[in-house]
Amino acid sequence: MVQMRATRWLREHGWVVPAMYVVLAIALGVILPRIDRANSGLHFLGALAAEQLLAAIAAGMIAFTGIVFSISLIVSQFWSTVYSLRLMQWLRKTPLTGHAFGVFSATFIYALVALAAVGRNEDYNLGSTVAFSLVLLLASVLLFLLLLYSTLRQMNLSYVLSLIGDRGRDVIQAFYGLPGDQAAPPEGRDLDGPAVESGRYVYEGPPLVLAAVDFGRLVKLATEAEATIVIEVGVGDSIPSGDVIARVLGGSIPPQEIRRSFLLGTERTMEQDPKFALRLLADVAIKALSPAINDPTTAVQALDQIEDLLLRIGVRTLDIGRLTGVRGYVRVVYPAPTWDDLIALGLDEIRIYGVGSIQVMRRLRNLLQNLEVVVPPERREAVEDRLRRLDAACDQALPATDRADARIPDPQGLGHSRVGPIRPTVA
Repeated sequence: MVQMRATRWLREHGWVVPAMYVVLAIALGVILPRIDRANSGLHFLGALAAEQLLAAIAAGMIAFTGIVFSISLIVSQFWSTVYSLRLMQWLRKTPLTGHAFGVFSATFIYALVALAAVGRNEDYNLGSTVAFSLVLLLASVLLFLLLLYSTLRQMNLSYVLSLIGDRGRDVIQAFYGLPGDQAAPPEGRDLDGPAVESGRYVYEGPPLVLAAVDFGRLVKLATEAEATIVIEVGVGDSIPSGDVIARVLGGSIPPQEIRRSFLLGTERTMEQDPKFALRLLADVAIKALSPAINDPTTAVQALDQIEDLLLRIGVRTLDIGRLTGVRGYVRVVYPAPTWDDLIALGLDEIRIYGVGSIQVMRRLRNLLQNLEVVVPPERREAVEDRLRRLDAACDQALPATDRADARIPDPQGLGHSRVGPIRPTVA
């Protein structure tokens, strides 16, 4: 949780990394000329040539940084317009951006400081000072090329969707384990005696989002206090002022200790929230299906990632929400998404907004039929219910001549029709 807080703080204060580079550049700009004067320096440029070189670097880096900043703004506008505003956190989260602007700023500042040193000491050989400015210049060019490649890659739809899918798969792996190798968690015993509320954590402040919870720490606190902590909000929920975040039943726990186990922020993150990956993919698909864009193929590509996430979740244990301590007592209770919640989040809105597209209808049918084959019997009812809703949507929105085509499952939406699902059953 400490690392997560630090990472989030750095992401929300993007000026910190560039500022560190600037401070380091000022320090080196003062120290290196003194070292050169003390050791006679490395002489490969005269004072006049060194002064001209440093002046050119300082003047050029301003325009150079402006160009890079303009490219970043274009990419951010592209992401918010084509994909989703919620994807902007990915652009800010990229470490390369902060380091690139830090090196650009450091090169400019260092050139100015070194230029002042050259101007005051025209008789000295400042070889190391000038050489380091060339190193910074080469590092700026290299980072510019890397940033340009990263920017072009971020404008590729397949890369962005795969990026979201990969983060969702990481969260699924961390929270739900591998299919078949992890038994359902034990139910756990309730506290002995009546469960009397002994304390609560009430949030006060502007509306924030629950980004993460330190479940291990809460279990430890509850075990030491012989209590049970009931979390009232789920990861990703918005919390208004006055809302109860957690209640303590049984033993007493200091409120400040409970407060330290919750990470609140202004936006959702994916560290403990597999639903957010589905939300982002559904947002991309819905925007692509809007009349202003009308791009069902993008929606189909988003459904490819959604299908993979649902297939992975569908064969894992979802009976989470109750954490036990070393003695078998339930120590933490928290809201967790059900299979119905997850399948509705990933598919329902896409079905509603894409009902007029045969391509989307065929891809959805193929996805649902694949899920029907793979998921355990107790979860098939939710899948069959979505198939019935899909049939009803096709009958209502499409003319009779197109309904038969819309009922053909197709992994490409249009182009590879199949009679039925061919995906093998996962043990």
